[in-house]
Amino acid sequence: MNDEKIFYESNSVKLTNSKLIIDGQYYQLSQLNHIGMRVIPKNRSLAWKFLAVGIITTIVGIVTSFEFKLPLIIIGILIFAIGLLLFLKAKEFYYFTLTMFSGTKNSAGSHNREIVEKIIEATNNKMSSKS
Repeated sequence: MNDEKIFYESNSVKLTNSKLIIDGQYYQLSQLNHIGMRVIPKNRSLAWKFLAVGIITTIVGIVTSFEFKLPLIIIGILIFAIGLLLFLKAKEFYYFTLTMFSGTKNSAGSHNREIVEKIIEATNNKMSSKS
């Protein structure tokens, strides 16, 4: 009979007395040396492009004498606003790093650092208790 005790369970992560399951991938705790976290910085490159195009379009609209002056200014401001929104919405991403005898693997993660840290802490506590 298998006495599988659950120590942690969330949407995509489950920790039992013998295994860690992350997004459907099974890892035996006996094969894990360490579980840690890798941070992927905020990606704001698209936001910078929108901001730059918005500023340039607005400036062209201001200095031009064409009949498209007002539409260019409005379009420039809208593009800038989209860029600003993208800039503010950018988030860091936190991956699980699993160190096993066969090497280190990056697994699934989350934008929520606290959840990832909680899972790492629970797994490391379980691994160190060896029960």
